[in-house]
Amino acid sequence: MKERQSGLLLHITSLPNDYGIGNLGAGARRFLEFLKTSGQSSWQFCPIGPTGLALGNSPYSSYSAFAGNPLLLDFCSLVTEGLLDYEDLDGLKALPHHYVDFDALTPIVESLLTKAYQAFQKSGKLSVSTYGDFLEYQKQEAYWLEDYCLYLAMKQRYDQAPWYDWPKTSRHIQQARKRKLTKQDQHYVQFYAFQQYLFDGQWKLLKEDAEKAGIQLIGDAPIFVSHDSADVWANPEIFALNKTGGVESRAGVPPDYFAEKGQLWGNPVYRWDILKKQKYQWWIQRIHRDFERYDWLRLDHFRAFHDYWSIPEEAEDATTGTWEPGPGIAFFQALDKAKGLPSPLPIIAEDLGDMGKEVFDLRDASGFPGMKVLQFAFASDPGNPHLPHNFDTSNCVVYPGTHDNDTSMGWYHHGSDLEKHNYRCYLGVDGHSASWDLIRAACTSTAKLAIYSIQDILGLGREARLNTPGVAEDNWKWRCTQKQLDKAQFESASYLKELTVRYGRLPERSESAE
Repeated sequence: MKERQSGLLLHITSLPNDYGIGNLGAGARRFLEFLKTSGQSSWQFCPIGPTGLALGNSPYSSYSAFAGNPLLLDFCSLVTEGLLDYEDLDGLKALPHHYVDFDALTPIVESLLTKAYQAFQKSGKLSVSTYGDFLEYQKQEAYWLEDYCLYLAMKQRYDQAPWYDWPKTSRHIQQARKRKLTKQDQHYVQFYAFQQYLFDGQWKLLKEDAEKAGIQLIGDAPIFVSHDSADVWANPEIFALNKTGGVESRAGVPPDYFAEKGQLWGNPVYRWDILKKQKYQWWIQRIHRDFERYDWLRLDHFRAFHDYWSIPEEAEDATTGTWEPGPGIAFFQALDKAKGLPSPLPIIAEDLGDMGKEVFDLRDASGFPGMKVLQFAFASDPGNPHLPHNFDTSNCVVYPGTHDNDTSMGWYHHGSDLEKHNYRCYLGVDGHSASWDLIRAACTSTAKLAIYSIQDILGLGREARLNTPGVAEDNWKWRCTQKQLDKAQFESASYLKELTVRYGRLPERSESAE
């Protein structure tokens, strides 16, 4: 990172609109406008892969590391294209505006997609709007799209059972690819390809509008993928599986700040020896796909590239496990040499938690900026690495809190007496506005990039928390309402821009961005 800049963190599902969930439509454009008028240069969000009720609706648990989430589609644009009628959207309009009701939303979206696909088939057209030719899209994306759509078609055939519970002829990828598909199977393969065609078409338009506004998109790549995913089903040799498809070694983290028994994610860990022999082809394709969508990419759980916590299949929680070696610098050197990837790689390393010097050495050898979180800064002594005076380099990204943290107001009101005292003394404040105190502290720091959550801009409390690690219920639901975004525009945009100018973070925009 070369220039001082700042931006906002808001997951796409949390965008405001009248349709039950944030999407790639008008609400995203209004947020781009807010970013621009408040002097921001970046928009960071969580992963955008397809989620499901069975996966807890977590963006970090997806059916594919390559596909987009159809829940995020802008259905108003499909009305404009003649694939739906406005009356079809009444079900979405009846959903809550301030949180996502995934149970009610999912079947409505599935019904709308079915009707839109039927209309597309009847039209006899080869394309939708500016999305390009549908058949050409399938050819271009075949390297991941074919297996993904076949995987979902098989899930339909087997009543949504995970792939490792399918019959052998479908469970094993080589046999599944050779099987003759039924007419219904063929229908679903094309149906799911159509959904990705729509998603990529809409994403392309959003990215173009972000570029015009001078806003960089910061995506997020979970290091591990879901056991029940097209990725694992289609590439079983690169994951720690047994002969029947079960997980031999599961991913997670030992006890830490977030969870006293650690976090047992359940994802299969990688067989890095096999990936190395394959010259990391799957990962290179994955990263290439990410950089088609984003300007910067946050690599979640960066530590696992040095060593990762491997939890035995029979363990009940994450307290039992062993540290196993990751691929190290050789992996990033392979990415750096790969054709089609940007150089140097615009990657942010999520290096939070209990890290050894070797992890930071790997981060620095890779040249990636790491992360600092101010909510972690006040629980110990003046040597805490998250305190701004201890930032070991300006090549880092500072946050008051991430998507895994409480809001700053929630953090302060539920923090320990020691944290509150240290925070007030360090910043010279009385504690009545923790959100803006931490925003200012981040903005004034030496970190090249400062990212603030929209919840903190609004001064919201714990009720606006997006995710609580280690807790399975009531995550990923919070949404910003249009009234709240209007309030932020009216009350906070000019002050946020003033801070951005005062502390040298205002971006130099192109004429098109102005």
